[in-house]
Amino acid sequence: MSTQAASGDLERAVETVVGPCLGIHEGDDVVIVTDTTRQMLGEALRAAAARRGGEPVLTVMEPREVDGQEPPVAVAAALAAASVFIAPTRRSLSHTRARKAASEAGARGATLPGVTEDMLARLMAADFPRLRARSRRVAALLTEADEAHVTCPLGSDFHVDLRGRSGIADEGDLTAPGAFGNLPCGEGFIAPLDLPHAGAQGRQRGGRPRRDAARRDGGHAGAPDGVRLPHHGDPQPTRGRSAHGSDRGARHLPARHRLQGRPQRTRGHVRRR
Repeated sequence: MSTQAASGDLERAVETVVGPCLGIHEGDDVVIVTDTTRQMLGEALRAAAARRGGEPVLTVMEPREVDGQEPPVAVAAALAAASVFIAPTRRSLSHTRARKAASEAGARGATLPGVTEDMLARLMAADFPRLRARSRRVAALLTEADEAHVTCPLGSDFHVDLRGRSGIADEGDLTAPGAFGNLPCGEGFIAPLDLPHAGAQGRQRGGRPRRDAARRDGGHAGAPDGVRLPHHGDPQPTRGRSAHGSDRGARHLPARHRLQGRPQRTRGHVRRR
């Protein structure tokens, strides 16, 4: 990719962050929290927020040593005063008291832990309406399923119980007051039933998933803890076959529908209830 093309992709990506994702508009007090390893990206986001009429402030701190380490007091104070925040940093601020306080006060925002300019340009310059539609379809597929079966040529082969759980579409809509999420976005995920005694493969002898130890707590884990299935090729289940189609085809899943990724990558399929 040429330097000019890469620059264009980054510009589209930051516009997606401040526009469709966060809905920055005139009068928003925007705080961009970054560190010295991501300062150029922070500046690009600041400029994009300004173009949409926001009042952006860029704060640059020293990189945190670990994920979840609190930002400096001055940065925490800036977050507390913001109506919108964006945090492209080397280490995650997602689970800090400063971020949580900003969200509880009504600020909408996104953290971008570990993001690079190349990553953002590749992932957030995509066709965003299409990405959102794919995320919803994968989430619907997971909601409709009883079980996920994940395999890999390197040897992974396990089943997880999805009964009674709901898939979540991580589609990047952070426009509501207090909304918070990670960017880049674009996935459907789910928290399977907790099987603490089922072993690494979630199986008991005889080949069926263990049910006796399952806890139906009704909650959902965050995206890193959920089951993720690939969405290469935009698979869309319909009545008894796999095809491209409308966003609502997931309710017509065949008994076993396979989601396939690239060759030699992890594969998964789900069994509908």
